[in-house]
Amino acid sequence: MNNLYFDLLERSENLCYDKKKKETIEKNIRTWRDNHLNSSEQFFDLRVAKDKLTSLRDKSLHNLNNIDIEFEKKFIENGGEVSYALSNKDVAEAILRILKENKAKNIVFNSSSLLEDLAIKETLRSKDYVVTELNIGNIVAELDSNINYNEHFTLHTISKDFKDIKKLLSNRYGIPDTADERDVINAVSEYNSKKIVSSDAFISGVNALILSTGSVVLFDNEGAMAKVQTYSPIKIFIATVDQILSNIEDLELYLPMYSSYSYGMRMISNCLVISGVSKNNKQAGARVHLIITNNNRLSVMQDSTVSSVLRCINCGACLNVCPIYKCGSGSLYNNPYVGPVGIVMTPLLKSLSKYNFLPNLCTLCGECTNICPVKIDFPSLVIELRRKIVEKGHCSSDDENLVMKLHKRFLKRKKLDRRSYRFKNRKLNRFTIPWNEWAELPKFAEKSFAQQYEKMRSKEK
Repeated sequence: MNNLYFDLLERSENLCYDKKKKETIEKNIRTWRDNHLNSSEQFFDLRVAKDKLTSLRDKSLHNLNNIDIEFEKKFIENGGEVSYALSNKDVAEAILRILKENKAKNIVFNSSSLLEDLAIKETLRSKDYVVTELNIGNIVAELDSNINYNEHFTLHTISKDFKDIKKLLSNRYGIPDTADERDVINAVSEYNSKKIVSSDAFISGVNALILSTGSVVLFDNEGAMAKVQTYSPIKIFIATVDQILSNIEDLELYLPMYSSYSYGMRMISNCLVISGVSKNNKQAGARVHLIITNNNRLSVMQDSTVSSVLRCINCGACLNVCPIYKCGSGSLYNNPYVGPVGIVMTPLLKSLSKYNFLPNLCTLCGECTNICPVKIDFPSLVIELRRKIVEKGHCSSDDENLVMKLHKRFLKRKKLDRRSYRFKNRKLNRFTIPWNEWAELPKFAEKSFAQQYEKMRSKEK
């Protein structure tokens, strides 16, 4: 096993038994669940809606070959500029080139899992650019030193209660102790508005790309994205090839389904569809750039055994029902892609050998598949990944040898039955990681089942 695996073990020991954090996560998830049940009532038949959205995503993924022909042509016709990037380094270089060409220094930023994975914000700050995060959830994650990445795709503050959030934001935004939730939101919005007005450029991930119209789609609940469209002259969007939607009419289903499963809302507050530079735009030098990155998505698409994971719309619903995620939230994974999606996506997109331990963070309970709006069969994908890891020799030889030895030992059942229960308990304690004070290991009975059964039969005779 590599250092990432041992780092995970160390983090899990601290996170899984943080009682306050787990209670906060459970409370926030209960709120989401209640809101989701209410918002899903807008669909006449939720099962049919899921089937349609799944079909819509599959159809879109089959159109990936047209993204560099049809989409690019229409986006350029609308006044936008498109560039492609094969690697993380190419994305960073393209962004730095655009900023340098336009002499941009003050950047407003909207993080996403993709941008966290590409480490764009860190790259810009290392080059002395002034970067201001706009999303409140991302700001909280940025201020908390205990969070390496956003803890959730949409509910970024899932492990925080309001008191924790207000404490983190108070110094930067001058929030008084008597402030309520609305006061906090207003203080952050007012601060960000000043930054947006004086900004030179805006950088953001996207929620979808519309193939038929050559458009970029952004969802926003806080209003900052709409202000940016008015004041920031340079807009840079970063998307992956799998975020494509075939037609703008697809948003009629996609938008309410995403709203319900991500935030538990009937509809997102703002849906921005950006097709390029408006002909009526009076801003001097206004430009819209779109960088489309492969980021290993096409190689995943070509593998039919795991390609269904690319249907994901990043709603985060699967995280809210995952028993492993609930133990330590996103901090457990130390990666931008967390939960059931993360344990499948990270090995596929990055390295199967380096992240060979992630598919084992799954109980195969299937709750993630039951809630998924695009019907991704996560247990089957996890089993397939485990098979690939073993077949390609990426599993630990030490673990494999230990399992084989235990397997051979337990096959000798008669010899084991003759051993005393005290001997069995000693062996169980030796080969099992201690459970600490939160739980106790089960104990072997004084007599085995075979012995108890034999005694019962003799009494019946």
